[in-house]
Amino acid sequence: MIAVRVSVAVLALVAATLSGCNPAAKAVGQWELETDKLKLSEPGSDKDAAAAVLASMSLFVKVTANLEIKADNTWRLEFGAAGPTQSRQGTWKYLETEGETLVLLVQPLSHQEHKLKLKFIDVDHVEASGLLGDGQLGNQVFPLQRKKTES
Repeated sequence: MIAVRVSVAVLALVAATLSGCNPAAKAVGQWELETDKLKLSEPGSDKDAAAAVLASMSLFVKVTANLEIKADNTWRLEFGAAGPTQSRQGTWKYLETEGETLVLLVQPLSHQEHKLKLKFIDVDHVEASGLLGDGQLGNQVFPLQRKKTES
């Protein structure tokens, strides 16, 4: 009887340990841009300039961005403003965790590999930087919310 209890306890401990081995699992899902949380920047400021432009545009036209991070280590980003959408896709892998920020290394098809940082505000809200690469727009912060799945 004691052997059975010990076996059950060991199995429970192993299962709990293995289920927590993938910190990137919380990023898996569909995310959409929260246009109402985009911030307008002060005139002449470069900080979050792209987000500020999108914030201004969203006052007049529909601005969308949808990011899907899949468990099979692929991702797809679709974005657009008042017209046809553009898309990027590729692969990702977990790099590290910095406090509440999950860092993924993303490899877009035909683009340079770069870091995507997801700072978790809560389980359904993140601030994403590196969404558009490491270049000029790499440090722009975009608020994303998890898309609700229809049941």
